[in-house]
Amino acid sequence: MATNHSTNDTVCYCPCEEVELAANRSANAPSTEEEALLAGQMMQDQLKLDKANLSSSTRRKSSAPDDRPSAQGIGAVGVAVLVSVVASIVILDLSTLIADVKMAARRLCLTLDQPRLIKALDNGHTTGADSTSVRQVNNRTQQLSAEVVEMTRSSTTVLSVGVILNERHAGKFPEHTKTHRPFTIIVLFARLVSTSGMMTRSGNLCVVVVLLMLGMVAGQYDSSVCKPEVPATSTKRPVLSDVFRVSVECNLKEKNYTTYVREYYDYKQNKGRLRLQDPYQKQEVLLRLQQQRHSGDQPGHKWVLTEQCSCDVGLLELSGDRFVFGARLNGESTTIYSPAGALHFATGNETYMGQTSVRGIIVDYWDSCQYMAGLTATAKVTWYFSSKVAWDTQIGFKTVPVRMTAEGLYTDKDSNRVAFNHQYEFFDFEDSLNPEDFTIPSGIYCLDRITSHKQFPSLPNYFSFQGESADNYQDIFTVVEEYYDNTTGLTGYFFKVDFTHLTGVNEYFELNDYNSGASYVIDRASDACTITSVKSGALAFSKTVNSRTVRMETPHEFFEDSNMNYQYSGQTLVRGVPCDRWVGTTNKARGYENTTVTVEWYFASTSYSTWNTQYDLAGNLYRVPMLYRLVPAR
Repeated sequence: MATNHSTNDTVCYCPCEEVELAANRSANAPSTEEEALLAGQMMQDQLKLDKANLSSSTRRKSSAPDDRPSAQGIGAVGVAVLVSVVASIVILDLSTLIADVKMAARRLCLTLDQPRLIKALDNGHTTGADSTSVRQVNNRTQQLSAEVVEMTRSSTTVLSVGVILNERHAGKFPEHTKTHRPFTIIVLFARLVSTSGMMTRSGNLCVVVVLLMLGMVAGQYDSSVCKPEVPATSTKRPVLSDVFRVSVECNLKEKNYTTYVREYYDYKQNKGRLRLQDPYQKQEVLLRLQQQRHSGDQPGHKWVLTEQCSCDVGLLELSGDRFVFGARLNGESTTIYSPAGALHFATGNETYMGQTSVRGIIVDYWDSCQYMAGLTATAKVTWYFSSKVAWDTQIGFKTVPVRMTAEGLYTDKDSNRVAFNHQYEFFDFEDSLNPEDFTIPSGIYCLDRITSHKQFPSLPNYFSFQGESADNYQDIFTVVEEYYDNTTGLTGYFFKVDFTHLTGVNEYFELNDYNSGASYVIDRASDACTITSVKSGALAFSKTVNSRTVRMETPHEFFEDSNMNYQYSGQTLVRGVPCDRWVGTTNKARGYENTTVTVEWYFASTSYSTWNTQYDLAGNLYRVPMLYRLVPAR
């Protein structure tokens, strides 16, 4: 077993968030509560109108695609009212508005074709992003945040579109701290929280889109940028792997700015990871969506790691970061986007343009016209994928993303139309992942982290091991061999004194008898034996009771399992052996009392057999410790 006392040299990165193109305000946004309530009534009237349109359309049999611009823009479920997110949002008294919403929602749900909605949700891709800048109403000076809450009752989910606001969205961060997220199509999704709920049909999925975005825009494309076209169906879109990792160079040409991103994506396991490096920061975010259908499943969550190796944990459903890789409702669970959805390709109106060359690579490319409601932006988006037939990539004759460009106009906070031009270059695309791609870096403990309930391994009453101890603070390397038997009250270990000791650098063996309190120290070179009383020490198995008494440590105390709550942190490799890792923090670690340290134990996986698995380890009842690491806080 190896022991490591070290600083944490790992640089912790975090993800590229969407370009905050605008803190745009709508010139039509109400400035008083009376105007806001009037807009709420207009919302209800619009819902009634859409109800009538839906009722009529569901009776028609037509194979023609939905060519409404706003539906194409958000790639949504093709249902009810289409929302345009405008940055200047008036915060209403929600208790007053919810009554109107309930009535309109009840009527709307009764007319919806429920099976078609469920199918649309399962196949659709819904993306979201942030809006900025908040107008204050009724002398409210504090920002409000509407949480994303999944309301599940009797297999029925009610989804409404609401508002997510926080200080960053209100533009309180300085310009140089704003970060950028690639691929995100801008539509903001959240949910209204109401304990009384909205009426739904049991066993069905009713989607209610609530117009809370005052100063709304109907979702019109800017024809000076591009116009959506009905795509030809003769050329198949690229099929991407269910797992991949890729490096992305994000070039924001209008800002003369570059961000580097490394993405990890696992569709099967519902998780993703992003690393960001730009002139201002190095950060990392891990996103994990877990199935919620079965009892005991944990909700989705994320970890944000900074260059200073701090760790913030939050529920994924309360975060805009979920929209980097996307999240969609699938029955009663939340799943990550499909591979194409994760890259925000295949939104429905891509037109195949033929072949060209990018960075010397023969590629197929597609054009699309997309409307981003949150920024009142229209963009011409072009995707370039390597030709599956004409080009042999690093993973063989498979399609990989090579480049994506987005060029268009958005509306800024002063209602000016501003041009943007972004280019994303993709490198090192691989259709495989390593287990450690989704683990928290060593030396970091995430308080309140949501983990699986994998228990710390069972500990035997007697064991022996050999190990190497490396102290990176004092640059000391030692070899240890230890024996422990709690049933007989005996412990022993071999050690060498340092070269400054007057007796030389001979090897010694110390045997501690806790029955008699005697300690026998034997010089292996001369066989000289010195008898003393048992003392506590960093390498010994002694626990100090008081100034006159020491006792033998229990197995849990030796593995420091008694004074901390370990978190299971996934699997990683130690000397080529797959290991499960547990991480904890304490200020009572042996030799580091009154100092906060992170303690890590690595045990060989149960799938890995050793020479003594069936005998000394009692048929996998106990695990082989492979590494112990202790990292003091910075």
